[in-house]
Parts: sequence; C-alpha cells; structure tokens
Amino acid sequence: MIKVTSFPNLQEFVPIKKLDDYTVSSFDGEWFIYGKDNSKDKIVGRYYFGNNEFSGLNECYVDLLFGDCHLIDNSFIQNLSQYLNKRIYELEYEIHLFFLEYTNTLNGFERLSVENILKLDVYSVVTLVEKDLFGKTKERIKGEFTVRTFEEKDSHNVISCLVDSYKMGISLGGFVDLVDFQRLEQNIVQYYNEFFLSKNTIIFIAEKNGEFVGHITFEMHDEKAVLVDSYVLNKFSGNGVYDLLKRKFENFCISNEITVLEGSVEPHSEKSLKILENLKQNGWREKSYIGRFNIK
Repeated sequence: MIKVTSFPNLQEFVPIKKLDDYTVSSFDGEWFIYGKDNSKDKIVGRYYFGNNEFSGLNECYVDLLFGDCHLIDNSFIQNLSQYLNKRIYELEYEIHLFFLEYTNTLNGFERLSVENILKLDVYSVVTLVEKDLFGKTKERIKGEFTVRTFEEKDSHNVISCLVDSYKMGISLGGFVDLVDFQRLEQNIVQYYNEFFLSKNTIIFIAEKNGEFVGHITFEMHDEKAVLVDSYVLNKFSGNGVYDLLKRKFENFCISNEITVLEGSVEPHSEKSLKILENLKQNGWREKSYIGRFNIK
C-alpha cells in the first residue's frame, strides 16, 4: 500500500499553481504515495526524523500533503506504522514519538474535524489555525488591566509561563514518562533567553497595578506572524485579558503590514474546544491537524 519514491510526480495530484499557493517549504525526507495500485485515490506525503531540542526525544514527523482525506483511517495508520517500523529498523534509529500532520491541501480537508480525528488511533491532536488581517480593532481596557511592551525584567515571568505551557502540552499528550522535566526546563530557559533578543520576537505584557498578569509572544516572518504563546495567570482568567492581548497583537501586526496570523490549539478539553470555536467565530480557520500515534 505504501510506495516510497525519491520525488513523486506531484502534478498527478495537484496543479503546480497549488504548490505555489500552499508552499511546500522543503522536499527533505523520504516521500511516499499511499493507495491501491489500480485506484486513482492516493495520498502523497513524506516523513523525516529529528531531535526535539526541548525534550531531547527523537521524533518522527509525517506530513500528508496532497490526496484524499477519506483514505485517512485506522487502516492507513496501521499500514504507515508497519512501514515506518521497518524503516526505523533498517536505519537503526531509536524513535520515541511519532507525529502525523494533515494539511489543508488535502481534498476534503473541510470535512475533517477534531472530533473525527480523535476517533483514529491517535493519542493527541494539535490544530494549527490561521487568520487574515484586514483592519484594526478597538483595544478596550478592562478595569485596571494595562498592556505594554516587553522589558528585560519580564523574562522570568514569561519563561515561567512558557515552561508551564510546555509541561501542560506534554501531560495532555500522554508522554510524561519519556521526558526529563529538569532538562526540559533548562533547555527552554536557554532557548528563550536567546529568542527574546531577536528583532523578530514581539512580546506584550499584561499588568494590573504593576503586577504581572500574562503575556502574548509571537515571531514575525515577512508578511506572517506566528503566535508562540499566550498565557494569562489563572487568578486573572475570565476578565477579558486574553482578548485585550489578542487585540494588541493583531493591531501591532496590521501597523507593521503583517497580513496573516498563525497559531495552534490543543483541543483536549471542553475549555480548549471552546477556545477553538471562539477563534473560528473571530475569523480564524483550521489549517492542519497534528496527531500523535504509536508504532505497533
């Protein structure tokens, strides 16, 4: 069912203009075509291996880039698992985690949903979302909450939020036993202390009477801004602080000719599903899904 080719003939599945529109950032890894030989229904994807610089775990990433969504079922995941297991054995790799990404270049992507994907043999799902920006919105100050730009004195508070976010993601993803949390925290601190110095990193801080309330951190790439993290301390939640930070973020981007926003949501709870639904009601759309699966 899985045929590996050095570079599949993508024109069979998608016009070249589509490639330009959606941009395959690189052609690294081993590409494959999945489907029956006598059927026109196929999936084109690639897989590659890497080491997570935070957790230290070896990971395998599978991108499904073109083809038909109806082929993504548990039978596909089982076939993919068997094939990858064979390749890992041949390459003598030790892989801890496997991630499978479905992108909006797949036919029928709009029919996918978090609920349907969770019915597959996957253990967690991350939804990547994006939004086009058109005009500024009013920044409504709520009570005594204010928003200002990041200062060096904020590093400790922001890093604490980032560490907490990563730990929460690992816990929800179900691979707590694989991670050395002390090492994880050290790696996060080292990485973000350098990340904060980049001119492409933008951070806004929310305060109440000088007390740290939360932050929004993003990275600018030409005409696109990628949301790295948004965090509001629990004791201040429910006061509209996240909305205040989000409006500040979006207005800053518009002022700097940023036209597209990207972010991610881990919809593992009723609260996060509500966040995802609110994003969709405010102009965000689902771009791709990432599911973690195990090799059997």
